[in-house]
Amino acid sequence: MNDSTCLLLTFVLMTSGSTVCAKPLRDPTRPLASSDAGRTNASATPRAVPPKPAVLMPQLQMVLIGPNRRTVVIDGVLLSEGDDFNGLRVIEIRPDGVVLQAASGLRLLPLLTPAAELPVTPVPAK
Repeated sequence: MNDSTCLLLTFVLMTSGSTVCAKPLRDPTRPLASSDAGRTNASATPRAVPPKPAVLMPQLQMVLIGPNRRTVVIDGVLLSEGDDFNGLRVIEIRPDGVVLQAASGLRLLPLLTPAAELPVTPVPAK
C-alpha cells in the first residue's frame, strides 16, 4: 500500500468515526424547552401558566385649565371631564392631577414632577 492510499484511508476512518459517535448539535435559535432531549411528548408535559400582566396606570402628560375648559393629555390622548379612556372615566381635572373612575373605584393620577422641582445640573462652558 502506498503512502497516499494509507493517508487517505486514515483520513476517512478518522472523520467517519467522529460523526457516528458525536451528539447532534442543539440549534441555538430554538427555545430550551422545545429542545430537551428527555421529552417524548411535549403536549403531555404540563407547562407553567404565565403570570398575569401587571395593570399599569396610564401616564398623565399634561393638564390644561383655562377659564372655559379643563383638558388633560393621558398617554397622548386629549380628554375632558366625562370622557372615557381605556375603561377609565375622567371625573375631575385638578392642577396637580386627574381623578379617574376605574372598576375598582376612584384613582388619582398625579401629574409628573414639575420641572421647577427637578435638580438642575449646570453645563460646563467650553
